[in-house]
Amino acid sequence: MSLLAWATGSEPTPKTVFQTSVDTGIPRLYSERHVPVADHRYWVQYTTLFETEADVANMLTVDVFRKVASEAPENLVNLVEVLVMHMESLVDDPQFAPVPPRTRGGFSALFAPTNVSPLRDGRNRALEVLNCCRIISRVVPVIYETLPQGDEPSLEQQVLWTPRSRVNPKTEERKERTEKGEKSMDDQFTLTDGDESILSVSPGVQALALPDDGVDDRSIRSDVQVTVGHSLLDTLVELLFHSGFTMPWTEEQLNTGATDISRVHFTIWESGIGCPVDLEGTLREHVLHRIEVLRCLLVLLAKPMYVPAAEQYTNTSVALEHVACELERPAVLAFLCSMLNTLANYRQADGWLPESLVGGDVERDAQASMCAQILSVLLTCSSENNLFSFYLAKLYRASDLAFLADGFGKIFASCISRSRGAFQISAAGARTFALPVEEHVSEILPILWVLLRENMQFRKFVVENRQQSLRLVSWLLFVALSNKTEHAAQGQVRLAVLLLQDITSERELCVHLSTSGSGAVLGLPARLLRTQGPLAADVLIEGVYSLLASGEYLAGLHVPLMTTLSNTAPFWRNISVASAARLEQLLARCASPSYLLADEGNPRVLCILLDTFNNVLQHQYAANAQLVYIIVRSHKLFDKLRKFDLDEAVAELQRVRAGSSGSSENITTNKKLASDAELPSIPADAGSAEGQSNAEEEPGTPRAADADSSADTVRADPLTDAAEKAEAQPLDTDEADVADNVAAEVPEHTSEKPLPSKPDIQPIGRSGFIPTHEWVTAWHASLPLAVIDAALSELLPPIEHFCDEAAANNANADECVLAFLREQTLVGVLPPPQPLNLVHVAWNEHGEVWLQSYIWGIVYLVGMRPFDTWTETHTRFFDVHFEEPPQTAASLMMQSVSTIADAVWKLVPGTT
Repeated sequence: MSLLAWATGSEPTPKTVFQTSVDTGIPRLYSERHVPVADHRYWVQYTTLFETEADVANMLTVDVFRKVASEAPENLVNLVEVLVMHMESLVDDPQFAPVPPRTRGGFSALFAPTNVSPLRDGRNRALEVLNCCRIISRVVPVIYETLPQGDEPSLEQQVLWTPRSRVNPKTEERKERTEKGEKSMDDQFTLTDGDESILSVSPGVQALALPDDGVDDRSIRSDVQVTVGHSLLDTLVELLFHSGFTMPWTEEQLNTGATDISRVHFTIWESGIGCPVDLEGTLREHVLHRIEVLRCLLVLLAKPMYVPAAEQYTNTSVALEHVACELERPAVLAFLCSMLNTLANYRQADGWLPESLVGGDVERDAQASMCAQILSVLLTCSSENNLFSFYLAKLYRASDLAFLADGFGKIFASCISRSRGAFQISAAGARTFALPVEEHVSEILPILWVLLRENMQFRKFVVENRQQSLRLVSWLLFVALSNKTEHAAQGQVRLAVLLLQDITSERELCVHLSTSGSGAVLGLPARLLRTQGPLAADVLIEGVYSLLASGEYLAGLHVPLMTTLSNTAPFWRNISVASAARLEQLLARCASPSYLLADEGNPRVLCILLDTFNNVLQHQYAANAQLVYIIVRSHKLFDKLRKFDLDEAVAELQRVRAGSSGSSENITTNKKLASDAELPSIPADAGSAEGQSNAEEEPGTPRAADADSSADTVRADPLTDAAEKAEAQPLDTDEADVADNVAAEVPEHTSEKPLPSKPDIQPIGRSGFIPTHEWVTAWHASLPLAVIDAALSELLPPIEHFCDEAAANNANADECVLAFLREQTLVGVLPPPQPLNLVHVAWNEHGEVWLQSYIWGIVYLVGMRPFDTWTETHTRFFDVHFEEPPQTAASLMMQSVSTIADAVWKLVPGTT
């Protein structure tokens, strides 16, 4: 009896032996060089001994594979090759998912047994395929993270992409399958009514066009140079459409009468785009298998995680290029539509499984998550030959577009009703996770971005439909507002803000914002944003103000936020008094020296805000007397901007600092930089209360961030040059805060020392920027004040005269002034309006890298559950930081109990 058996009182199990034996187990991989591929008795253990995904995760750890990569890398090459060859052989094995007898499908099939019964030879081929996928999912991250040594090929190149001469066993079958697949997909998937343009390709895809016989000649040669990586990717795609494994057998297959039925059938999984009905007979077992194959595919596509941001455009991901650009047309169309339909159907029904069942729709949730991640990765692949984005752009039917918009809308609606945020952080032990519904909002954002950018029919459908366009605005505002102070969720905020700017470059959507009752359509929770008016434009103005006033988190987003207001301003009609007051507050703060001198890009934000006022004056003067009133009341501020001087501005900041360290009276004197004591003020109930919106923090909400999200660590911004450096001092919610900031940023001057007439120029803001006279001259000359000056020269004298003679003694002075303004006209006074310039997001290479970092950051976070797919590997695209959740009374008590238990255990004889 062995020592282990004597100590435990039983014989060791095969798993225990495999985990510990140097001769026949896992340690052999790193202790013996060149384990031969022909050693079948050894390699077969990897496909048969594991019973669950947890077995593989627990026994084949990252440390094990790192040790193999260091001590015997050729064994990793052999391991992956053996697994891939085994998977290839099983795909067409008649005993793998054999043709079934006639069975019922439908709802009752959900409760059918899911355990795969072994056949008469004792083999469980489905489990063998799953084990291959599970092991590959564990080993590939280690392969990707391993750096090449000297002039040697990288481990990735050796394992996956080194061509090997092999006889292709699937020559004739793949040719026949491709021909059948083309016919099947032509019947199922139609993008155009009689228009054959779908069969053509864009100029960038011409190299991928199939030969005249519809068969890729790479798959019909009998002796070819193939790589393990390409074979693996093709096999995984085939497994996703393998009857009896990930899909039910179809009537078409079973009624052919052929003795050798093709098991790979490129049929769309669910009803929706390209398919009117669900696949009858889909079992829970099929969905579970699909999830594991999708996870393995995603791991293979994840090479960008291990490439620094600066090298993303020079380091090609072979796996991603192959799947996005080189799959055959039937596979691309079936895979694309299956993923889109899975997502759009996710929240279309009340529940895929009854809520009373334990776990609910856990499997469907996991499948939707995998589809969203893979679809995001494939659609954002930057290759010009991307077939997935090409076919996505071809969607045009109104029913398909509405199906996608409604499907995404229900996911957002579920998130808004159930949670506090689109990526809510919730504590779970020592780690933190995102709740499922919040996951999917985060994952869907890049898909929504690509749809709106690439598919002009979908964009037109959304922006021209009042209900759809306003709902889209509410989704994006919800994501941004609910996460504005969450450090780990800044990627979602940035993407939502950029999307908001981009869609407001559409005239039709901007018109919808000022239609009657539009504010009620947005339906944002009161905890995020208080109601400021009946129009969606009022909600948008309040939302942008709240985001601009949220502190340092969104300092780099001031330009797109202000551009959103500028885009919509030419279409504002009858915005509320509260909205006008918010714009007055923004003007006072953006024009203040503390903001202008804090960062090189801040004057651009002021210019955009001034353009916002210009747009209202030139296009909607008669419908916005409240805002015109604000402009007139701020005439001293505009005069101050015209005479702006750097030395005087710095001296003013120093005076504010001196006042903040003295009495509170000095602070209040600076509180309204733009107020005009000679004119009536906005009524107190018009929304001029200090501070941002009344978003409340729920007590006890965990604040720990589970990762320093990719958008925070990769400082690549898709905006233009001035915005790329916008790490400026934020717009504070109170002028006293501005004084405090200045006090911390301006050098000390005691009251005994006189202030210098021309103070030294030193860093003003937190970014360390030092303003210069040349810099001030450059932006000051470009301030767009001509329209405002013309309006003030026309309106200010009569209003001052009106106030002196009539309104001064009138209790309704404000209404009198507003009535007077409504009677005026600026026709012939203002410069002729220029053509509207609605600014969309100018995407560039840095933006593409940032978007990729966001997507892979989400993939990393979601992949932490349940088996830590990437947690212990060395990612290079972004940094990951973990924070322990805050200590609670319960956790302290459990820690004390654990300490006592450890102390007692050490007193037991024979223990350590």
